[in-house]
Amino acid sequence: MGRRESLMTDTAATPRTTTPPPGWSNAPPHDGISSTEPPPGERDMNDPGWSNEPVVPIVPPTLTALQPATAIIGDPSFTLQVTGTDFVDGAVIVFAGLDEPTTFVSATEVTTGIDMSVWLGPDAVPVAVRNPDGGVSPSLSFTFTASAR
Repeated sequence: MGRRESLMTDTAATPRTTTPPPGWSNAPPHDGISSTEPPPGERDMNDPGWSNEPVVPIVPPTLTALQPATAIIGDPSFTLQVTGTDFVDGAVIVFAGLDEPTTFVSATEVTTGIDMSVWLGPDAVPVAVRNPDGGVSPSLSFTFTASAR
């Protein structure tokens, strides 16, 4: 028997003595086809994208109130206070679909200035908060009303 045949024979005859990583099993591949891919839902620890770090779910902020919640067309510009939960430093108020310069006050409050000169007529616009991790709150409605003058 040549060296190559000997190695192949010895390797095939040698029982497996290594312990698989946690979560892996010695069971045949899930699809019955020999594969070097880990089963679905498992990652190869040698993959450069593998991490020991736990996956942290994105917790979107929630809104509880807008102060004020209405403004009259023609009123001076004002500061909008948005209260809620789970705001983080870097959160942005999204007013009528546009990111507004936002001041982070606390995990329950953020503020922005609203320029009233750009609003010409009655309207209701959505207000939401987006955290830097991409979590976005459900929106509340801000209402612009016509002047009673």
